[in-house]
Amino acid sequence: MVVLKFIRLIYKSTPQFKSKYIEILGCLISSNSLMVKLEVASIFPLITGNAHVVTQSIQTLVDVVCSSSDVNVKIIGIQRIKMICSRYPKVIKGSCISSLLRMLSIPSIRKDVLQLVMTSLAPRNAGEIVTALRKEIGKDDTGFVVEVLVALRKCKEVNEGVEIDDVMFEALTTPELAKEAIEYIEYRLQGEQRENTVARLIDFIEEVSDNKTLRSIIWMICEYCSHYDEVISMFKRLIVELPNKEETFIEKDIEEKETEEEKKDNGIIESKTVVLADGTYGSVIETFDKQTEKNKFFQKVGLRTMIEQMDSLVISSLAIGIAKICSKVTGKEGNCIRAKGIQILLELYYYV
Repeated sequence: MVVLKFIRLIYKSTPQFKSKYIEILGCLISSNSLMVKLEVASIFPLITGNAHVVTQSIQTLVDVVCSSSDVNVKIIGIQRIKMICSRYPKVIKGSCISSLLRMLSIPSIRKDVLQLVMTSLAPRNAGEIVTALRKEIGKDDTGFVVEVLVALRKCKEVNEGVEIDDVMFEALTTPELAKEAIEYIEYRLQGEQRENTVARLIDFIEEVSDNKTLRSIIWMICEYCSHYDEVISMFKRLIVELPNKEETFIEKDIEEKETEEEKKDNGIIESKTVVLADGTYGSVIETFDKQTEKNKFFQKVGLRTMIEQMDSLVISSLAIGIAKICSKVTGKEGNCIRAKGIQILLELYYYV
């Protein structure tokens, strides 16, 4: 460490010994001491801007950060990496992104790492960054995941070839993440992918249960759709044709024909043969809860739930969207679509 401090003090005033300093640092960078490696990797890029040296220094600092259990060492390490990245941005963009992405798994510094990676974003490394960031979507830290979604959008802007649509549509089902996803989807609806985007929104509307997100999806579908009959039929299926929970339970009760005794405890008693501890056979009685199974059988979609709860904003958004579609269609096919639209509006009127 004394030698390293001495080199740091005199390397600027003694450039004639640069080759000697490089030789010494080249030997010390493979030291077993984390602190020695930290100092060597910090000094090495100051003495020479050789791409191999810069890359090796970054990799060494990343190794130190990942292997150390001391939070202070991790913070110092990421600060040193930032200094090197600001000094040699071209080298970092070209060959160090994969090393930097390794640090995303460290909770205490992953936000700093994400910012650092995004400052080195380029079309050639956007795919690699997206691949790593997709793995971070499942993290419990909602704030960090929102930043990841923002980063994914930037990657898409830099390189249109990267695929992030599935991640964004999945984010619609989480209220805290939906804002970023909606902004991205609105942008996609302005381009050539309009029809595909609307089709995916139709597929996902049944999985959304948040009021604000649902209103946005309804508006986007009704505003940008071109296959009007498909959209109207989808809303009709979810609102008019979907039976309510009580009706479904009654139908299942009739089909299963429960006995009077079973109805008292709402379960079925079954006998099962088992092997006992002494090797002999015995019987065990199990109770099967039918009501639980009926709840599993019927899962009400968020749109229908909102309507039955008389959510005025969702009902208004849907009514306006249906009316807008009905005003766009003409001819015989238009009459059929308007008839379905009137059915939907009458069903909505029932809940108002």
